[in-house]
Amino acid sequence: MEGPIRGRIDTRTEILRLLCTANRTVTDLAQALGISRNAVREHLERLAEEELVRHEVVRRGVGKPAHEYELTSGGELALSRAYLPILRQLLHVLEGQLPAEAVEAMLRLTGQHLAP
Repeated sequence: MEGPIRGRIDTRTEILRLLCTANRTVTDLAQALGISRNAVREHLERLAEEELVRHEVVRRGVGKPAHEYELTSGGELALSRAYLPILRQLLHVLEGQLPAEAVEAMLRLTGQHLAP
């Protein structure tokens, strides 16, 4: 994809990635992305329509309340689609660099950490 369509998709993906680490306001996202708050609002509106993000009103003392945005479970799923190819490649590299017993031990330890 070329031009403005690609830019919108890339920006929305970046918004999802930023929200993956913490809830953020429009101002936070605009500063992190280097775009206007209105542009961020437009992207967030589309992401909300797709049920990938939601917002909640947060009061921080005196003044207007802030709207903090967070990922929905759908947003988390949209981001996780990239994980499987990365994990497959990582396993391929590990299997080529380490003995099979070491790879198996790492996978078992990872599973033990995920189990709780």
